[in-house]
Amino acid sequence: MYKHERIFRELQHESAGIWYISDEYGSKIMVKVPSASIKALLKGCSIEFVFGRDKNQNLNISHTGLRIYDDQVHYLSICNVQRFLDEHLSIAKIMHLEQVEIHFYHEINVCQVLGMVTFNIRDKHDVHSLLGNPKTLYKGDFDNILRQSLDNFQFSLGINYSFSLTPKPIEILVVCASIRNWQIVQNKFFGINEDAEIKISELFEGKTLELEAMVLMESLFSECVWRSPQI
Repeated sequence: MYKHERIFRELQHESAGIWYISDEYGSKIMVKVPSASIKALLKGCSIEFVFGRDKNQNLNISHTGLRIYDDQVHYLSICNVQRFLDEHLSIAKIMHLEQVEIHFYHEINVCQVLGMVTFNIRDKHDVHSLLGNPKTLYKGDFDNILRQSLDNFQFSLGINYSFSLTPKPIEILVVCASIRNWQIVQNKFFGINEDAEIKISELFEGKTLELEAMVLMESLFSECVWRSPQI
């Protein structure tokens, strides 16, 4: 399976996630989170990127994650395990860049906003030091060992979760970042019976929810065409 096919499938099936991508077309970070969290970011709530390295059982497993403080107590946390070489290489490449594009997708897998994220030099150096040589990091299937390692990562981040086995602490790194130059995407959908134009900045949230529901229903029972977004 090609990388873009894998990422597309993960975007479709995961309720939330973060993907680091760097290839011949450029570098970017893709994030899938609920619409409410995207709106909170547009209003200025803080965001943190988290990284982990699990050396238990000598497997050298790396993890990535995200915290969005849309609620100061019950903030949003995302945790991913990295298991492909292109993911490891992409993080290493992105942490050499001065800034990188970040794309936010919402519940129905449509890009809602773009921005430019900047990490400071010290944090980028710390990420490289934590993860080490990307070619030595774990690559393979998502099995019980990786499930346990993901539990270790969540436990180390202080996430309150019912673990099946006793988790072990791993080394983690929390990186603050700033996102600037926000651009809101205007998405247009053309269905058989009705068209929809959706922007996450729409003040009438009920109207937006109704249009999104229409898009979902059209996609299930007929062909709904999505046109290139306008920014």
